[in-house]
Amino acid sequence: MGAAQHLCSDCFLIYVVKEIVVRYQFVITHSSYLFLKGSLSGTPLSCQMFVKEEVEKPIGSLIRNHSHLSCSTQKQVLPPGFSGSEMDYIDNNGIFLLSNGSVFGFGFVTNSVSDSASYLLAVVHLATTSIVWSANANSPVSHSDNFVFDKDGNAYLQSGGSTVWTANISGKGATSMQLLDSGNLIVFGKDSSSPLWQSFSHPTDTLLSGQSFIEGMTLVSRSNTQNMTYTLQIKSGDMLLYAGLQTPQPYWSALQDNRMIVDKNGNNIYSANLSSRSWSFYDQSGLLQSQLVIAQQGDANTTLAAVLGNDGLITFYILQTLNGKGTLPITVPQDSCDMPAHCKPYSICNSGTGCQCPSALSSYANCNPGIISPCNSKDKFQLAQLDTGVGYVGTSFKSPVPKTNLTGCKNSCMVNCSCITVFFDQTSGNCFLFDQIGSLQQKDGGKGSFASFIKVSSSNRGSEQGGSDSGRLTIIIVVIIVGTLVVIGVLVYVGFRIYRRRRHHPPSQDDAGSSEDDEKAHFPSYAFKKLEEGDLRDIFDAKLKYNDKDERLHVAIKVALWCIQEDFYQRPSMSKVVQMLEGVCDVPQPPISSQIGYRLYANAFKSSSEEGTSSGMSDNNSDALLSAVRLSGPR
Repeated sequence: MGAAQHLCSDCFLIYVVKEIVVRYQFVITHSSYLFLKGSLSGTPLSCQMFVKEEVEKPIGSLIRNHSHLSCSTQKQVLPPGFSGSEMDYIDNNGIFLLSNGSVFGFGFVTNSVSDSASYLLAVVHLATTSIVWSANANSPVSHSDNFVFDKDGNAYLQSGGSTVWTANISGKGATSMQLLDSGNLIVFGKDSSSPLWQSFSHPTDTLLSGQSFIEGMTLVSRSNTQNMTYTLQIKSGDMLLYAGLQTPQPYWSALQDNRMIVDKNGNNIYSANLSSRSWSFYDQSGLLQSQLVIAQQGDANTTLAAVLGNDGLITFYILQTLNGKGTLPITVPQDSCDMPAHCKPYSICNSGTGCQCPSALSSYANCNPGIISPCNSKDKFQLAQLDTGVGYVGTSFKSPVPKTNLTGCKNSCMVNCSCITVFFDQTSGNCFLFDQIGSLQQKDGGKGSFASFIKVSSSNRGSEQGGSDSGRLTIIIVVIIVGTLVVIGVLVYVGFRIYRRRRHHPPSQDDAGSSEDDEKAHFPSYAFKKLEEGDLRDIFDAKLKYNDKDERLHVAIKVALWCIQEDFYQRPSMSKVVQMLEGVCDVPQPPISSQIGYRLYANAFKSSSEEGTSSGMSDNNSDALLSAVRLSGPR
């Protein structure tokens, strides 16, 4: 250690570590080894030479004696039986397979700049570190997890004892795995002209020059902060971009893009291929259908990449070995407002000016009326009109309801519980209903032809109208509550007065008798009541002898009640009376006579009793009784 004392302090520290490791055979981790190498940065050349001779050699020898710490050599061909992790190839930045020209590499790369502890198994453009294919885009692994190309010919990625990704080619006779300078990762069998598996047939979020994207394949973006992904597919002769809403919604079509140069063969897309200058579209027989020019000039030696980003845009890049990564000005779609998720749901996207909340929803938090499923809600809803010229990109891809007018279009949404937005094209008369919505769009300075409405709760409509209705509703509620309390108070007071009166004046037999006298005061009503009860004793004079089972008595009483009806038009003629008494015709049940008169009399009687005039009624009360209790007989 004496020689080390004449060197810089950094060298001395590293030398001490070396002595501890070598003499006591401590196991050193790979990260510690890299720390020792990094410690050389900025030290004098003599110090670096000393460490190289005195430290790196013995420590490197020690590391090689531990298989889990060995630094393996990069390869251009992987034979069956290969296995490797990020830790095994840490000195090569996790890359263990190179293309022939070292343009692309295959191995483990960090998931993101902010997350250096998790890794993707990916194909990388080495000069620009651009990931062009990954096996586990949404399932990163740790530095110790292994990629395996087993002796049975299957390729897979393991993490914690489970399989994260597999090529599913076990038992098919795989002989090697190679990475081409085009970026295509291929597993060959005995027939090298027919690959068993290739990454170009299983794209993730990137397409490269020379890579054919055909019907049945899907390009999927990585998830964004809202956990939404976007997809690119070829369906029914068209290439479409979809937003990953609950029900995927298309927002771009190759056939509807006015930048396309259409070939004379027509439009029936089956495949697409990137060249050095354009994106070309072909039918199933290989005939050119259309082209989207991407660059005015192209170099056959450069690699063109189309990347579907987590913002929903397809961006085109030039990947170069010397000049790095260049971004081309063209995007798909052309306008970022032509995407249903460029802004928050229900917000309006204005090209060049950003996002804004519709005035009808300005009072709602996050510009969202909060309607998740109107079908499961007990609230009542109404349609709030959005700003002039507001439309939605989804109307270009959705079939309209049958032709109608604006009123019919709105009614179609109101009777459909799943409808939350409706767009009426005032030019064509087309009506579009949506059960989910992204961001809206406003083009041409609000001169669009759409009248747009959104379903909101009637109890919380937002804006000024919603505020006034809310205030009016509050007033109504207060009035109802106060009125109810007043009624309850009056009832309690009246009940208390009655209770006190009964305590001071208990009912007597005279009172009970007077109650019956009150009923007899209007004898026709009293007779009608007793007739219904079948009690005739109180109607007839007690001195008379009669058989109460004689039906003629009932007939006579009913005839008598008919004859004293106050409405003389209801009284029968004398001939009719004779017929009823003789039993020639039936006697119907007579209506009660002068019930109103009875009530007036009863009230008058009670008033006089309460004033202490139990001996008789006053003159005024007598007059009231006289007018209420009318005498029977001819008018």
